[in-house]
Amino acid sequence: MKPHGISSKQWLTYNWFLVLEHIIGINNSEKYLSSRKSKLFQEIAKNPNMEQRGKTIPTESITEYNFDNFLKNKNSLLQRPILFKGVAKDWSAVQTWDKECFKTKYAHIEVPLVDKIPGIRNDKGRYGKITFAQYFEEIEKGNKIYLSFSRVLDNNPELLKDLDLNWLRQFQWGAVNGEQTFFFMGEEGTKTDLHNGFAQTLFVQVNGKKKWTIWAPNERIFLNPVAGRYTHFYSNYLPNEPDNPKYPLAKYAEKYELELEPGDVLWFPALFWHYVENPTANIGVAFKWVNVPQNFQISKLLTSLVLGATKPSLLESFIYNKT
Repeated sequence: MKPHGISSKQWLTYNWFLVLEHIIGINNSEKYLSSRKSKLFQEIAKNPNMEQRGKTIPTESITEYNFDNFLKNKNSLLQRPILFKGVAKDWSAVQTWDKECFKTKYAHIEVPLVDKIPGIRNDKGRYGKITFAQYFEEIEKGNKIYLSFSRVLDNNPELLKDLDLNWLRQFQWGAVNGEQTFFFMGEEGTKTDLHNGFAQTLFVQVNGKKKWTIWAPNERIFLNPVAGRYTHFYSNYLPNEPDNPKYPLAKYAEKYELELEPGDVLWFPALFWHYVENPTANIGVAFKWVNVPQNFQISKLLTSLVLGATKPSLLESFIYNKT
């Protein structure tokens, strides 16, 4: 579905550019398409209804959760993020996990350090493996590294018992594949740049706070993401730089903004764009799975491009994330 304020021709032209970039690569896209995209963006900025865009959409917040309310129309979950306020406050993870827990009980455990998502902002980031003991040594030196997308829970099943997996799995229906958890531990000021992913996600805030900015998949025309043949898409746009001339349409994008506190659970569907900041040191867990038919419901184009990814392929990505 095209965003309001955009003509059908403009929407079709933009998406054709995105497909071409996916085929010819980022460098060739910069060489052959950038001037045409700039001209398109200039044209869109002059659309008469654009000034009516750019709103912050209120995020639906639910404090007392009864999944039966959603069973009548499960597909509505694929249309928006939802905040389940405090639903996990009594889970063992929220009650017992803190830095000291991982510093003492799991100091020897080696976890992947993925300090940047490949491709985002063209930063090399830091990759490799690090123990929790080494991580805390780095923190004590004042280095703000970010343990993100770590598989420590799946590799240490006793930690999984601290989550209410039955509650989380209520959101799964249909062709569910590749259930995985990803552990996040970051210091104040760390962040994850703007991207989307191919998995449905429930994010459990264990401690500290995490600020999220989320956009629906069809807002991509305003965020000007890169199609780099990855199994995700990314944009170098920074929400705290709304007047960046490289992203002249970003101020017209309609977004959700929310801040998670300990015990909160955030649901957001696959292919929704998100930018995440850590205003405090915090710990969180992303519970993810893939449902390709649902992804086609959310965005046929983005799903088709991900299925054609080569850096790596979707199958290779799944195998890698299992290790």
